[in-house]
Parts: sequence; C-alpha cells; structure tokens
Amino acid sequence: SLLHNDVAGIYEDRSGTMWICTRGGLSEVVPGEPRRFKNYLNDPNEMHAVEGNFVSEILQDRHSNRWVATYGRGLNKLDANGTFKRYLHPGDSSRTQENWIFCFVEDRDGLFWLSTMAGLVSFDSQSGQFTRHKIKQLHNAHIFGIHVDTRNDLWLSTGIGLVKFSPTAQSFTRFDENYGIGFTELRSGFFKNTKSKLFLGGLDGFTEFDPDSIPGVSHPPEIA
Repeated sequence: SLLHNDVAGIYEDRSGTMWICTRGGLSEVVPGEPRRFKNYLNDPNEMHAVEGNFVSEILQDRHSNRWVATYGRGLNKLDANGTFKRYLHPGDSSRTQENWIFCFVEDRDGLFWLSTMAGLVSFDSQSGQFTRHKIKQLHNAHIFGIHVDTRNDLWLSTGIGLVKFSPTAQSFTRFDENYGIGFTELRSGFFKNTKSKLFLGGLDGFTEFDPDSIPGVSHPPEIA
C-alpha cells in the first residue's frame, strides 16, 4: 500500500515509472498495477527525529540515476538494485539545515541546486561535495522552487518574489512591481509549458513569463 496519505509530490521518470513522495517515504507504482506499490526509505530505524521518513522530491538526472530529497536525511541516490547511497552535508550534524531539502534541480553542467533549510545549496554528484551559497539579498526568504534556464542561470520562487541568480556572475535580480509583477510573495514551484513559458503562483494569483526572452537584468520579464 501507499506509505502515507500525505503526498508531497508525484513524478514520472523517462521509463514511464511513477514515483510518489510521501511523509512516510517513497512509493513506486508497480507497472500495470496502479494499486500496488514498492516502497523505499521507510525504515523506522532511520527516521529523522522531527520529520520521520518524509520524502520531498525525486529527480532523474541526465545519466538516468534517480535522486531522492528528504527532510533531514539528505540526498539519496537509488541504485539499479534498489538500494540507496546517502549523501549528507558533514557540517549539519543536526540534519536540520543543509540536509533538510525542500526541492532540487539539475543544471546544464550536471550540478544539483537544492532549496534547503539553510538556503540555496549546490551539490556535485561526482565529488559528493555540498556548497552553501549565501545570498544576503534573500534575507533568509524561503525558496519554493528552482528553474534552470538556457543560460544556466537560476530562477527562484521565493517568499520575497521572483529572483534570478547567476552562479557564474554571482549576480542577483529581484523582479517586483517595477518589472511588471503585481505581487511579490510567491508560494509555488515552477511549471513549464510546451512553449517554454514558466508559471508560478503566490498569495494573489499566478504569473507567466518567458525567462529566455529576458536579455539582461536591466530589462523586465514578459508578464501576462
């Protein structure tokens, strides 16, 4: 059965397999049998003291590896034989900061970008190294979603609005009312449609824009 009725996310990988992230762990829908599940990361002996076996998100990388983010149990790589290799930030012994992961993406160089309790963190899957990126302009605002554009810049959906962060240039731009966005407190991740438009929602509705149509920080995004 499904590990928990509190579902954090649903993901379909490139093989067509459906994965369900829950408060009780990770469930894989058995192909051809939608009411049967194979369950992972639900060992009671590994439960985090605060959030138990909460799984927040799953992602399949460019090499078809499946990675699973958790609250307090770091980032986990699912091997072909069904076992996990866990990656933890060594400086977070309480597992309530960098190892508490809300969502994550893979950029065009194969680097992972994580929204954590400690803010924005990158993870190199080749070296297993975590790096925290302190962005003072965020003022510790929560990051609800991350999108990587064609220039490998990051778009962040945050509690203080839409933000563009360039890891290469270390530049930061917040798009607010002056750029055509009628509200600044966002509450969702990103949805990308077939025309490469991004959608995200907040307390006062949702907004739509095309990140690749914005040539530089001095130009406002196209908002519909």
